[in-house]
Amino acid sequence: MPDFLNYARLGISANSIHHFEKLDDGCLMDASNLTTLYLSNNAIFYISPQALRGLKKLQFLDLSYNAIEYIAPGTFKDIDEITTLRLEFNHLYTVSAGTFAGLKNLEFIHLEYNRISSVAVGAFEGAAAARTVQISANNLVTIKPGIFRGLSSVNVLTSIDKDVFNLTELTSHKVTVNLGGCKLDCQCDIDWLNEAPFTTLYAYCATPPELSTSAL
Repeated sequence: MPDFLNYARLGISANSIHHFEKLDDGCLMDASNLTTLYLSNNAIFYISPQALRGLKKLQFLDLSYNAIEYIAPGTFKDIDEITTLRLEFNHLYTVSAGTFAGLKNLEFIHLEYNRISSVAVGAFEGAAAARTVQISANNLVTIKPGIFRGLSSVNVLTSIDKDVFNLTELTSHKVTVNLGGCKLDCQCDIDWLNEAPFTTLYAYCATPPELSTSAL
């Protein structure tokens, strides 16, 4: 076994060779001691749902600055000790239901600067320990009820809906909602933003035209 497979920390960033365009089934299975893995700044566009199998000790995964378009539900199910997951600056266009299922220790989720235009109801279910969810600088227009269901410990969000939480669960948390970069349609009912027990940041209307650039 190559020595690097016994490492606890491994950085394979800033490569563009073929081997780092895809993460295939079990490609890291022998690196079971890893707690920290950097795969940023590569040309990765595909992650097999079984690619992370065997990484039971992994706590930090950086997949930022790649070309990933889609992550299948269950892809992260084997890394249930993960606390930080960095997926910013990719080409993601959606977040599917069950993407973070079973990640009971996940605290920091970075999805900013993708192309996300839709987030499925229940996308964050299973990540109850999450405290920060960054999803700014995407193409979100509307926010459906249930998108952030299950994130009862969150103190930083970039999008939220009044029907997502039992708001009494948040009374002990300082919640900041960063809506920067989201193209919000202010023809929808968003009066709840003024009533919810959190602070919004950089929340501006994109439509209708007469309200364009108006702060919420």
